[in-house]
Amino acid sequence: MKIIKEIEKSRLTEDALNELKGGESENMKNGILKKYLALIVLIAQIPIVFAQTSAKIDERLELTTVVLRLTGQNAFTRAPDSKYTADIDSYFFKFKDHELINFVKNTIHSRKVLNLPLPVELAGDIKITSKGIALNDLWSLSVEDSANINEGTWTLKEIKEYVRLLNKFYKETNFHTFYLNQTEFYSEVQDSLNKIVSQIDTSWFMDFFGKSFEMANIWVVPLLGPHNFADMRIGKDGKEYHNCAIGLTHFDSLNAPQFDQKTFMLLIHEICHNYNNPICEKYEEDFLPICDTLLNFVGEYLDYYGQSSSILYEGLNRVCEYSYYMAHNSLTDEYLNRRINSEECSGFVWMDEILKYMEVFHNNRELFPTYEHFMPQLKLFYEDVVKKMDNYYLPKMKLKEPQVVATFPVKNSIVDTTISKVEIIFSQPMQTGVRFARSVDNTYNALPLPVDFDNIYWLNEYHYVIPLQTPLKPNSRYGLRVPPSIPSKKYGIPTLPYDLIFETK
Repeated sequence: MKIIKEIEKSRLTEDALNELKGGESENMKNGILKKYLALIVLIAQIPIVFAQTSAKIDERLELTTVVLRLTGQNAFTRAPDSKYTADIDSYFFKFKDHELINFVKNTIHSRKVLNLPLPVELAGDIKITSKGIALNDLWSLSVEDSANINEGTWTLKEIKEYVRLLNKFYKETNFHTFYLNQTEFYSEVQDSLNKIVSQIDTSWFMDFFGKSFEMANIWVVPLLGPHNFADMRIGKDGKEYHNCAIGLTHFDSLNAPQFDQKTFMLLIHEICHNYNNPICEKYEEDFLPICDTLLNFVGEYLDYYGQSSSILYEGLNRVCEYSYYMAHNSLTDEYLNRRINSEECSGFVWMDEILKYMEVFHNNRELFPTYEHFMPQLKLFYEDVVKKMDNYYLPKMKLKEPQVVATFPVKNSIVDTTISKVEIIFSQPMQTGVRFARSVDNTYNALPLPVDFDNIYWLNEYHYVIPLQTPLKPNSRYGLRVPPSIPSKKYGIPTLPYDLIFETK
């Protein structure tokens, strides 16, 4: 998002000024002046460092995510239940049919990028003043650069109408008062995340990318829940402005907001995007034809990253991210391997090999002063992956990927109504702490099973049993989905979704 960096200004203290006004000689005055100027320089440096590495709540994002929660946007209904979400639902319920909410519903539901609607991307393009909400005239806003979105973007007319209605909503709901009343909660959230932020080694970014660590903003956005994003903009001043936003997913037993190692990893991932993405953009022409070919092999595994550009941007961003972990021994070998295996079964099947290949970069820094200097070599690596996809990479992934190998009833079979349970057998040992009994979607025209949820159990690490509470109806179709969230024990890799459909006599 487009952000103006605020730099705290330092000034001479009143005592210092009084001292300079005294009857000292010119030399003494100069000496004192130098002393205080040196102190000013030192003091002035401190807030800048902390501003770059401290998380904060931003009223524009809070306002935006409240609006999207009222629209029922799935991405903004997944934040954990808390006093904060209860306060929001209670305070804003009467505004759920506001003109703004209907406008957003009608305008953006078909225009999503990575499941985050355009208003989130636009939050940095607006400003809040005593007069209300308006577009930030410090940024050139156009269809091409607003929200940094390549497809599905609003017209400039729609953006202006959205901002007009947002201002109306802001005033009519008295949003600022609500925002101020949440100060204590916001402070808790900021303090909790900043314990994680303080662990980041900012010097690594200079060494790896050749650019200093200059995060204009690290936002913490409670209503983002499990979502997060990064943004890099170039302002009218020609400077790069790096930003990222982190959602809140956990509270402890005392309802205090919590962030953990996963949050740290999200931060590193999103921060790396701000450095990696401009480099990838420079090399798109070289990489995208290769990525088009790779997409044909792994597209079905990439979920919402299913674009050639995602293979370039997201794939190489993971290389940067894991380079940070490996440089700092941030992850245990066991956990690192589990993460790499998970990345491979998510479509980035070359992840283990490319991280090993990065040793060439690390061991030859005189040839490759920065990551960008190594991009031509990474292009050659990608070309080699294409050649070895059929004979090496895909078979390797299949060996790690857990699958449903058998079920009772057998898929598409016809069974007696008296069966008392459904059984699922996996190809690998699974993590037995996970339970599921999900219905299939409506496309199958199948009834949900009468599951006895309290008595679901794992017979062993391969064998999952779902008891039924009542007999099935005759001449009926039933369905059960094995969701893509059941991880294997060895690799931590989830299953592919599997739909079990059967009929009764």
